[in-house]
Amino acid sequence: DLAKSEPGRNTKPIEQGVTLLAELDIKGSGGMETLMRSAGLSDTVLPIAGTLSNEVFDTKASKSEKMKGMSLSMALPKIGVPGLPSSIKMSAPVFSVVDEMPLALKNLNAAIPQGKSLKGGGGPGAIPTAGPFVMIGMDMAMQAFKGQHNFDALMLVGAKNDKGERLVNLLGTSKDVKGFFNFGGLSAKTLNVASTFEGKSWEFKLEGIADINGKEVDYYIDIKDEANKVEYVATLDAQSGGGISAKDVAGRSVPGLDEIKLDKITVTNDQLVADLEFLKTKGEIAAFHPQGFDKAVMAVTLDKLGFSELIPGTSGTPLDGVSIDNLTMMLVPSGKKLNPADKAIPEILSKNINQVLTDLAKSEPGRNTKPIEQG
Repeated sequence: DLAKSEPGRNTKPIEQGVTLLAELDIKGSGGMETLMRSAGLSDTVLPIAGTLSNEVFDTKASKSEKMKGMSLSMALPKIGVPGLPSSIKMSAPVFSVVDEMPLALKNLNAAIPQGKSLKGGGGPGAIPTAGPFVMIGMDMAMQAFKGQHNFDALMLVGAKNDKGERLVNLLGTSKDVKGFFNFGGLSAKTLNVASTFEGKSWEFKLEGIADINGKEVDYYIDIKDEANKVEYVATLDAQSGGGISAKDVAGRSVPGLDEIKLDKITVTNDQLVADLEFLKTKGEIAAFHPQGFDKAVMAVTLDKLGFSELIPGTSGTPLDGVSIDNLTMMLVPSGKKLNPADKAIPEILSKNINQVLTDLAKSEPGRNTKPIEQG
């Protein structure tokens, strides 16, 4: 039976020590059944072989002594992980039960800074410190942004949820961090997969540490696969480092906005959007890089603001009492000009800009095609 998925296993010599050859019936094990279901497999009887501790028959031996050195495995057929994003490929799956912490988990532990823990993939405590480790290891490759990123990953039976159901966590790390992220100035320093199978479905997530224009941040990514298009939507966080400012995002000084802390920061492809509060008015800030721009163009939108609040020197003048509705302020890097029709401008901003410029063009022909200057 083992040779069906691992050719040559039936002629392989049995090594010295205690070897187990058995058929595992997992119908009574909620954890193993869930593990197989998470990989798209329905088998409930698994042929397995491997080594056991030399102390396994010693009635006086401790539990740890009897488990020491246990390593049982079987190669699996091609797995069909339900809901797996089309950008991710898994191959060479092996089901195993081992006593020693697998290399994939050791590498993941090494990639997580001291004092921090996983947010996804079962969260803090998702990485067990002692065996037995019941898992499916595999080669995992993900096509994202500027290239392929290979992971040392495994599916591991985890803790129970509040319904008493076993979770399965997909955990691992990649050394291929170069080229991850398209947003200019943002680069990954570590790249971990931390996903969870609960009930009947997977929630695929990535996380790690990144650098944005010299500021270290944590990132958490939701992988969305809709209409045959995969998107990686990242949330940035630097609460432990004093937060993320507009200056961190822009990669340059932004007078008046440098010290404003941003909230709910998300990055999709080469666009960054965040919430901010300016002059006690809530709004949004967007950053993007048109072709040929090494520094980001910043756009601030505010719902409503008094003209004298924006420019205090106008207080007491005829402009006092005038309100600015649907305000959009564009901040273009020095030495650059922005075409109002540039495809890099986020759609929601493009609509606001074109509406105002179209209205201006009614009395000033050509205003809607005039480049937006630096500043």
